[in-house]
Amino acid sequence: MERKKRVVSVIFFVVMGLLPFVLTGCGAQEASGEAVRRLNDEPIDCAEATELTVFQEEGDWNELLRKSFSEKKEGRDGSTFYVVDVCRRNEESGFYSVSYGEDMAQFTFLNQIYRVDPETEHREMLYETREAYWLNEFEVNNSFLYWVEYVWTDSEEIRYGTLYRVMQYELATGEVSCIAERSDEEVFEICLAASERYVTWYDDYEDGRTEIAVYDIEKQELYTLPGVKKFSAFARLDIVDGGITYFSEDEEGNISVNRYVLDTNKTNVLLLGKAKDSEKPLNCFSTDRYLGWKTDCGAVRGDRYYFYDMENGALYSVCEEKGRNVFSHWLSDYLYLNCSDSDGDTLYVCELSSGRVWRQRLAGSGMQFRECEDGQVYLEVRTDKETELMTIEVLSQ
Repeated sequence: MERKKRVVSVIFFVVMGLLPFVLTGCGAQEASGEAVRRLNDEPIDCAEATELTVFQEEGDWNELLRKSFSEKKEGRDGSTFYVVDVCRRNEESGFYSVSYGEDMAQFTFLNQIYRVDPETEHREMLYETREAYWLNEFEVNNSFLYWVEYVWTDSEEIRYGTLYRVMQYELATGEVSCIAERSDEEVFEICLAASERYVTWYDDYEDGRTEIAVYDIEKQELYTLPGVKKFSAFARLDIVDGGITYFSEDEEGNISVNRYVLDTNKTNVLLLGKAKDSEKPLNCFSTDRYLGWKTDCGAVRGDRYYFYDMENGALYSVCEEKGRNVFSHWLSDYLYLNCSDSDGDTLYVCELSSGRVWRQRLAGSGMQFRECEDGQVYLEVRTDKETELMTIEVLSQ
């Protein structure tokens, strides 16, 4: 997908001595043609970042959010209840999963996946399972659905008794396959991200290792990238402009933020230096032009976002305002922030080049951002009665 050049800047709080990747795992690939571009030789000075005031509220924009589709959040039939867990969409259809349970039961007994036509609201069930007690991390593209199934096992080799299965559903044929399987004694959780070509997630092993798992949809092959550092347990490897973003740490404790382009195996590396107690790294993100990361500056100062422009070396920062918490974010053509405060949730869309900000109060709680290949950004919004998928449309003025 061709994008206009973004006028944002992104930087992270990390330093790294990046070792060449060794690709291992099922369907392992050779790291041929890989190139590493180091953006700086000395740790970047975050104190020199230009502060952006993105919360300069220009007023409400009532047309900012448009409903893609919605589904009743929950229902009940006697002692049996159901919950709509997640909503996603591709360019043509919406999708959601439904979990069924019984009162006092610890886990669900039935899980289903539905497709909905946003225009006609026609719904059809695509998949159901009674073997899995939970479906998690639901992702879609224009050809496949992906999710993680939690399955009980009696195997004595699995200490805690759960298998995580990464599942693939082909929309054209209805074929279902398991592309990867992990046990809960090996890894903590699996947080998926998907594009048209790739599916990615972290594997966090009990021995302290963290690896990146990359599934090539076109080749139907899985390979891994070692030498990764994670600071947030539930971080995911969002794929933006064909690349993923992650932290690494060298033997001296220097942290770097890295943008790895999946098609070319090329990596841009920004050295941040040693982590400080005053600004602990949390998450990182990037586009084809900008590297960014989020740091925890403590309860008094709030979280801070950094943006580094890989074309001109400019560094910017954005700080959470007191009393306003950024629950989730997304960086593409704009910086999208889902914020909560004492009055509820508000969506902010920031054009960092100009400092313009669009603001929209949410009638519910904002959840996770997602972006389709058509360039549209979506936000899942949960009210007391419904789970909605909202299209975010930035207005011209």
